[in-house]
Amino acid sequence: MKKNILISILILYACNHVEKKSAAADLQKLSSILTTTNWRITGGSDTSYIYFSQQADNTYTIYEYKLVHGDSSITWQGSISALGDSVVWNWDNHLLKLEQIFDIKANWKEKSTNENYVLQKINDSSLQLSSSTRQLMLKKTLPLSTFLVRAKYDYEHGTQFLDSVEVLPKRIIQKL
Repeated sequence: MKKNILISILILYACNHVEKKSAAADLQKLSSILTTTNWRITGGSDTSYIYFSQQADNTYTIYEYKLVHGDSSITWQGSISALGDSVVWNWDNHLLKLEQIFDIKANWKEKSTNENYVLQKINDSSLQLSSSTRQLMLKKTLPLSTFLVRAKYDYEHGTQFLDSVEVLPKRIIQKL
């Protein structure tokens, strides 16, 4: 009799066992939304840029910057990493904890205010980060090195090649 009760308890425990959330698995899933890419952020009063650099362990180092006189000026450096069983995003003086992640959408909650943030992949070149108080659009730009070289060139020569995918031949640039 005691043996049957013990077996029943073990079976019930096994059936109700909740799988522990894995931060490493969530970081891996996050790579389907965030790629190592340079993004233009619009939605506020100023245009800024953010570069997500994925590391070998699937964490991210994040650089948010603005262009000042054609040169980058880092305004914030953050990260997305595992903290215990959770994934946390240190972004713009906000500490966001990953609540849920799907194929194209990640739900975050700010630790201090409990405000919800949604990071959603709109398409391959657009992301949207929204909360109840703000909505930011992230548009993919040129690779970081090309982007920064063109920004400096544009500033020094008064041109507007920064967002151009095409690289003009040198003889055409000299005529401008």
